[in-house]
Amino acid sequence: MRRPHRNHTAEFKAKVAIAAVKGDQTLVALAARFDGPLWGTRG
Repeated sequence: MRRPHRNHTAEFKAKVAIAAVKGDQTLVALAARFDGPLWGTRG
């Protein structure tokens, strides 16, 4: 069963972006950390 569509806040997007820029973790690790796929977090 699919999860309902979520609208991410600017604060959440900033946290994900900062974590991604640091490069300490892989995309898969970031997705696990932030609870879900990251490719749908655009504007």
